[in-house]
Amino acid sequence: MELANSLYLRKNDPDEWSITKIFYLLKLHYCKEESFELNNVKYNANNLLTTIKNKLSVADIRLVPEITLDREDYQTLQRAVLSKLGEGDSKVRELIVTTKFLSFMPNSFVLKFFTMYPTVFFDGVIWRKPFSEIIDTDIQQEIIQEFYSYLTDIVWLIKYEEEVVVNNFHRFKRNIESLRSLGELTGE
Repeated sequence: MELANSLYLRKNDPDEWSITKIFYLLKLHYCKEESFELNNVKYNANNLLTTIKNKLSVADIRLVPEITLDREDYQTLQRAVLSKLGEGDSKVRELIVTTKFLSFMPNSFVLKFFTMYPTVFFDGVIWRKPFSEIIDTDIQQEIIQEFYSYLTDIVWLIKYEEEVVVNNFHRFKRNIESLRSLGELTGE
């Protein structure tokens, strides 16, 4: 706000450059993550899912038990491997035994993957939240449920149009920040 005021005083053209306009443009340019515009929040949500997906892919965690994809997801993976690598089913079968395959899946698949393998997200892989050292299964389920609700909201936000999202907009923004803030997301 002080910078906006300083620029306002220097510009000396209050009709074209009001302090409000200068402040808005500064925030728009330098503080995109703090924006309350729907498109920016959707963009941040999508980036967060991309970050999660990429970190899991790079971690190259062996999936035990091996993942079973439904027909649609398997075809999505096949198409992506063919398109990006020019390879077929043998490469798909090679990729699918670890989290490497996630780099070929859409961002929305993160939620489905979380329901299959929630434990791989914790203990510093994606979130610093301890999980494996917690013995009580009820507490583990509470942790899983908390993060599942965050991810569900983020995927939902990306999927639906403005009219549907606008009523819950602040909840979505808060959930994105919850996953990103307080050191929860590793490397952030």
